[in-house]
Amino acid sequence: MAEGRWHVIFAILGMLAGAALYAEAYPHLEKNFLALGNLGKITLPGVLGISAWAIIPMLWVVFILCFVFFEKRGL
Repeated sequence: MAEGRWHVIFAILGMLAGAALYAEAYPHLEKNFLALGNLGKITLPGVLGISAWAIIPMLWVVFILCFVFFEKRGL
């Protein structure tokens, strides 16, 4: 609108209408649709079945190897 393009008002009104519709539909979506992906607390140690303290050094090694690889590639 600052550039004098008045058709932007329809985009702004559309965003406001979409936000209002989502706000009204959210309680229904939360109970039905959004609950489908709720798998509880998922952690890497829980998935792998090992201690979190064993994961930390492994991640350090992976990160250091990634840094070395990208440094040699010049990325």
